[in-house]
Amino acid sequence: MKKILSLFFIVGLIFANGTLGFIDNEDGTYDVGFTSDTPIGGFQFSVEGELLDASGGLSADAGFLISTGSGMVLGFSLSGATIDQAEGLLIQVEGSGITELSGIVMSDAAGGQLDFSFDPDWGSSGNSDCTDDPTGELGSFGVACEQAIGFFGCTTSPWGDLVELCPLSCDNCPEDDGGDTEITDGCDLPLNNLFILSDGSVLYNTDTAIGGFQFTVEGATPSDASGGASGDAGFLMSAGSGMVLGFSLSGATFDGCGTMTVVVLDGEPSGLSGIVVSDASGGELSFSYYGEASDVLGCTDMLACNYDEEATQDDGGCEYAEENFDCDGNCTAEVDCAGECGGDAEDLGCGCGNAAPSIACEDTDGDGLGNPGTET
Repeated sequence: MKKILSLFFIVGLIFANGTLGFIDNEDGTYDVGFTSDTPIGGFQFSVEGELLDASGGLSADAGFLISTGSGMVLGFSLSGATIDQAEGLLIQVEGSGITELSGIVMSDAAGGQLDFSFDPDWGSSGNSDCTDDPTGELGSFGVACEQAIGFFGCTTSPWGDLVELCPLSCDNCPEDDGGDTEITDGCDLPLNNLFILSDGSVLYNTDTAIGGFQFTVEGATPSDASGGASGDAGFLMSAGSGMVLGFSLSGATFDGCGTMTVVVLDGEPSGLSGIVVSDASGGELSFSYYGEASDVLGCTDMLACNYDEEATQDDGGCEYAEENFDCDGNCTAEVDCAGECGGDAEDLGCGCGNAAPSIACEDTDGDGLGNPGTET
């Protein structure tokens, strides 16, 4: 009996409500995950970045109503349902440039506020297959890895060896081999990316039909290219001077994901550079090599109103202020007598914009003295 009470006491000390964090899936979606020692009856948080929508996860499984707006995500249940798991995927968010979750408000089944904080390292790992509590053993006790480790450290616990139960948090994940073992099919790539395997297979994933391509192979010398989706589409392909070129004379295209072509190589390829991919009409598509930092599209002209200091490639969308105005619409020139910014109207004695008098202004009231107030 004392052991049972001691265990309850230990669990009571460990519980400290929970954390919220996210993983960027690099496809326009973000997995928002949580750890919690208390069933969740509702939640609210703001997204630092562009928020488009939110759905799925354990909140959807519990029948929560989800709404988004003004950068905020709100989830609750009208039936009193709760999310009882100790950790997992709370919801998936669609958006871009998301860097942080703020304004976190989590409640229990009765509406009482829970103590939650943002965890910037939630779910981070060099190996996506390595997760905490993969067997759910800790979760069956209603305990999260973070809570157990916070009390016992990465050692033994009443539930077992936490190094084995919580390999992610205890830094016990097997090393990720990377390279070919990580990406073996084009459909594993993020959208609009290329990747070359050691056997010369060039993998691709696109959201737009491809009408032509060109790239340089790094670390190896290409002598020929054939096959793949481009070969099936009847593309003409050539390889020389380190470059591979593919195009169609008939206007054929290929789309989706898979193997673009297979390049015959002398040496071990280390990547692709100088990537140019075009659509059916010859327009350039924005493609990156997987594993390298992608170009950030935006306005790169410092004189433009929408200049983006983080942009590395101009997107052609720079916006400029109108003549005589700044970017906020404020007049930067003199205002003439007609109230026009930068205008040239003057009052030379006979009213704004009228010609100067030669002897007297025009007599419009018939008193023989010229216009009222301008008689000379």
